[in-house]
Amino acid sequence: MYQAASPRQPTLLFIAIAALIYLPLIESLLPGLFAAYWVDPSFMAKVKPMALMIKLIVVFFGFWKLEQFRRQFSDFIRGHWLVSFLIKLSFLVGIIQLVLLSLGLFMNLVFGAPANEQSQFKRYEDYAIWVQTVDPGAMGKAYHRVWMQCDLPLWRYRLAPIQTLDWMGEYEVSLDEHILKISSRFDEIRLDLSKVPGCPSA
Repeated sequence: MYQAASPRQPTLLFIAIAALIYLPLIESLLPGLFAAYWVDPSFMAKVKPMALMIKLIVVFFGFWKLEQFRRQFSDFIRGHWLVSFLIKLSFLVGIIQLVLLSLGLFMNLVFGAPANEQSQFKRYEDYAIWVQTVDPGAMGKAYHRVWMQCDLPLWRYRLAPIQTLDWMGEYEVSLDEHILKISSRFDEIRLDLSKVPGCPSA
């Protein structure tokens, strides 16, 4: 059985376990993946389920270790109300994250995968376009968001919104000079990309 040799040892152990619980939380609160959007939207859509799975495993391991060493920590925290509070808070944060990450992974696999298959990323000579399909299923109406990708250093990017469109079913995307055409069996949308602000590199 694990025996704490000194006050320093359980402190370092708790810090390591807390990192497993809180670092995934910090990453989840930041935009994109590690506070950035990488490569292009189609790449981000593919890595999102894997990122959720990795965070779920890390948090579960941290929660399991926190439970495993709870008795050793209880001997150490006598008289340390702040440490006792942090341990209880870590249990609560761990449980909440396990629930939310599991739900997020389920929702992404069930609803996100079909929508991602219906989304299209097109890179042209002067423009990179992301037509995102958003399908909330029975909870709402499906629609499309049209974005322009603005490339940044280190394989990063940001998105400049162009327009939100009603659901078009199957569609095709093409570009005629600076006119973006989104065509379906029922309609054709024309968008003038030269009037889109916020992406001077395009």
